[in-house]
Amino acid sequence: MSLHDELLTRADELMQNAPGQVSVRRISHIDEVKVLRAARQLLTADESAELRDLRLQMMERLDGSAAAVVPIQVEKKKGLLGALLSPLLAAMKGASIEMRAQGEFAHMANQGGGPAQLPAPAALLDAAEAWALSHMVADRTDDDLSVLRRSWDNASIEPVV
Repeated sequence: MSLHDELLTRADELMQNAPGQVSVRRISHIDEVKVLRAARQLLTADESAELRDLRLQMMERLDGSAAAVVPIQVEKKKGLLGALLSPLLAAMKGASIEMRAQGEFAHMANQGGGPAQLPAPAALLDAAEAWALSHMVADRTDDDLSVLRRSWDNASIEPVV
């Protein structure tokens, strides 16, 4: 099975529970970032183009993977000044009366005709790209590339109830 097929198969496995709560660890530790930068420098121009194409395919494949979660209810403003300013501030922000009345989550759900879905989170796309990158340059570096593979391997989507 090719690298491309492995990545798309894993994406399909993840999407079985979509839309849901996406759980993926960002590559953010300084040592991981150093390994990522070193691996990127080893790519040829053709491999860079292939990696860009792969990321676009992953964006399409994982679109709608995340569900919009119900926002945390904030405490209502109290007092006369808060009651007077609240509609003015909402109007200045450009939110429609309908959207303010039903909340962002319900608005997204009604617009989509089902559960509110969001595009694939950047962290999930980054994890897939890092996984592919680690396999492309595996034979050209002595760095421990498992840190680049771990995020994608441990990513999950939990169904929203």
